Amino acid sequence: MIHFFKNHILFSAFALLFIFKLSNPAVAQIRLNFQDFGIEGVQPLFDYEKMAKKGKSITDEDSEYHRMVERTIKALENRQIDLAIKTSDSIILKYEYLPTGYYLKGKSYVDKKRDSARFYFNKLLAFDDLQVVGLAHLELGYTYVFRRSASGKAISHFNSAENLLMDSPEPLHAKSYFYYVTDRKNKALDYAKAAIAKDSLFKPSYYVMLNVWKSRQNHDMAHEVTLRMLEHFPDDDNVQLAKALLYFETGEDEFGIQILDHVIREDPMNTIAIRMKGEYHFRHNQLEDGFDLMMKYIQIQNKMIESNEAKYASLLDGQIMRALTYVATEMYDYDDEARKILYESVKYVVLNNRDEARKKLTKLESKCDYIPTGLLMMRASLFQEEKDSFYWRTDNENVTQRDTTLYYNLGSLASYYSYYKFYKKAEPIYDKMIALRPELVSGLKWRGQNRLKLEQYTKAVQDFNIYLSRTDDFEPRIYEARAACYKKLGYLELAATDLQIAFEGRETAFYYDPFLDLFSIRLMLKDTTEALALADSALIKVENAYKYDRKVMKGQLFNLKGLVYMSLENKDLAVQEFSNAIGSNPYFDLPYFNRGKLEYENDEYQKAHEDFDQFLELTTNKGIGFLWRGKAALMLQKNSAALRDFKLADKNGIAEARDWYYRVNF
Repeated sequence: MIHFFKNHILFSAFALLFIFKLSNPAVAQIRLNFQDFGIEGVQPLFDYEKMAKKGKSITDEDSEYHRMVERTIKALENRQIDLAIKTSDSIILKYEYLPTGYYLKGKSYVDKKRDSARFYFNKLLAFDDLQVVGLAHLELGYTYVFRRSASGKAISHFNSAENLLMDSPEPLHAKSYFYYVTDRKNKALDYAKAAIAKDSLFKPSYYVMLNVWKSRQNHDMAHEVTLRMLEHFPDDDNVQLAKALLYFETGEDEFGIQILDHVIREDPMNTIAIRMKGEYHFRHNQLEDGFDLMMKYIQIQNKMIESNEAKYASLLDGQIMRALTYVATEMYDYDDEARKILYESVKYVVLNNRDEARKKLTKLESKCDYIPTGLLMMRASLFQEEKDSFYWRTDNENVTQRDTTLYYNLGSLASYYSYYKFYKKAEPIYDKMIALRPELVSGLKWRGQNRLKLEQYTKAVQDFNIYLSRTDDFEPRIYEARAACYKKLGYLELAATDLQIAFEGRETAFYYDPFLDLFSIRLMLKDTTEALALADSALIKVENAYKYDRKVMKGQLFNLKGLVYMSLENKDLAVQEFSNAIGSNPYFDLPYFNRGKLEYENDEYQKAHEDFDQFLELTTNKGIGFLWRGKAALMLQKNSAALRDFKLADKNGIAEARDWYYRVNF
């Protein structure tokens, strides 16, 4: 039987936010939190098979449903939020009578857009399963926890969840979590104990108790909690790691390292244990052992990231992780003394002492004949500026090889400045690399893209022109970048030509944003025939896309065609295209609104009213929807409904609505 949460780690908002408050100065640099340990979240409250409405249900044989749900959960677990949003949309499109898709869509938005998350959790309140409604209240409560002005809403939702989920410890735990983050520790303890009394195996509440005692520096009680956890969860690595960290905090390192060794023996790929052991060695100045463990940690993390299996957030900046990966492959460039300095610099990076790390890196630079890529990247991460000390000393006779190495080193450095939006700092570095090896063309492409960000459009076009004239590679993004420059300079025909080249050159691939740029330029040039032909070509390309993307993109393309026909006052074809858009993606709000306006103009007020109803159900832009639904209601002689809608439109910032309100009322 497939459970709704599958015991997946990230399914609790609260698991991401508990912070271990460290007291022992010897371990104050660790800064681990519950996210590092992958603490389990909400326990399964109901099964997929029970999430039925209107008599419909899902069976084990419906493999496509289970596959889509599993894919969404895996995307959420790996923090692939955009993919989770897409796949949950697919579930909603095909299984709109089940709450699963709405729930997963809400979970996808929890960290990005809480208003959107609430929108989908509120959808669950309409279902007739009390457990579904209880879960909806639970999730809605969590979205209000960190809004001080809305703390009453959080508790209100948690109370509703408690009334509906009487057999579950989760609502009690939710209250415990709420009181913990609002610094009311006594109440947090009381509710955590109540949750555990209801279910002694409900792990999240143990972590609340542990954190309360740690925050009060009461390590005896904290140890007692971890012992209880080990009794209930003896094989849980996360509990073992929590115990090890507690030993480190209390200065009992010999016990903490024993636990880490045990965890790593049982699971050699446990990156958290490996990282903690590396930090232990660094704290005890065992530099080579610490460095080797951090290299192992980074190697495993990189493999997980490449295979989309990374479950834990990295303690290290992603940029520094990449730098250390380079450093590990460049060790042959260092003598023993330089290697020792490197170990010390990595130690301070890992222990988050950036000042000492900078000093060690500066010292290391004086020991190297030239600056390897990894060191440049670490330096860029720590200093965020380019200094003369990036330059090299060498007696190497192979100048071309040396210059080529430096060329790409400088390119790496400039690219990181550009990535972090230090475009002005990147510019002179690109100039240096191009001057160093003018026959290589990569620098021209990179400098052109940087100049586009600096709004130096004419110079960027010059770089792109030279680059394209000297390479046989077809790179659609360069044509699109040059088109962006042409558009800013007012050369719309040239921009359209470049975008058309990129669009056609991709053959079967389809990217919506550059297509939309080209489509909008065609309309700006009043070339509606070409715009419609472009949309038809895009519809053919979209057929090769993933099923969800295909439905969504086709909906957007049909809607664009409808807008073109609308501008040409061809209402019949416009209505047809808007209907096609709705048929492709019934959860796309704009075609309902656009079709409703045309129906209103054609005196089909009942149809218009129904379309505006649907638009309001789907959109976050409520004001304009209330205005037009009010107009349709007025024409249907539903004055009370019209007045109500005009009042709502006015509250949502539509100034015109007030005139309509008074016109009806007086």
